[in-house]
Amino acid sequence: MKKFFICLLTVCIICACALSASAYNAVEGSGWVTDIVPDTENGIVTVTFSDAFISDYAPNGYRGAIFTQKPTLETQGDAGFWVIYRGAEGVDELGQGTLAGGFYGGGPVYQLDASELEEGKTYYLTLTGNNAALSPDWTWTQHVFSFVYAAEQNQTADYSGFIYAFAAVAGCGALLFAGKKRLSGEKDK
Repeated sequence: MKKFFICLLTVCIICACALSASAYNAVEGSGWVTDIVPDTENGIVTVTFSDAFISDYAPNGYRGAIFTQKPTLETQGDAGFWVIYRGAEGVDELGQGTLAGGFYGGGPVYQLDASELEEGKTYYLTLTGNNAALSPDWTWTQHVFSFVYAAEQNQTADYSGFIYAFAAVAGCGALLFAGKKRLSGEKDK
């Protein structure tokens, strides 16, 4: 009986080691995407990846998924990885109807087909990369990138600095004028 329990314990330890070895690495990854440029006229979104992402995590390709709402990517049981990996094939692992599409490819620049995206709407991009030299070979990020699918990225001008500077110069001018009157001996009426 003692031998049976020792064998059972050994099998359980080996299974636990094998299970932990198959877990995919989740990293911070906020620098993986350097630019996302929508082109509504041609129906594409150009995604530019960092050199570090391509060389360290994705020399053998990458997979991504686009969502209409920001997904929560859980590390428990690699749930977040499977959301991205299966999302690249069009499978909504979250089951919330928020998957807008997926892609897989390689190289520092990828052009997404945006024909299904709505103009003016915010979308969320998730990403995982493949490097066969690593063990495990897939690495993914819990960081979710966002972009607005619009022809122009409207920037609202901030005039507060200009107004403050104008007020300061005008105020100094008024003080200078009042001070000059006092120095020359004129009295205020």
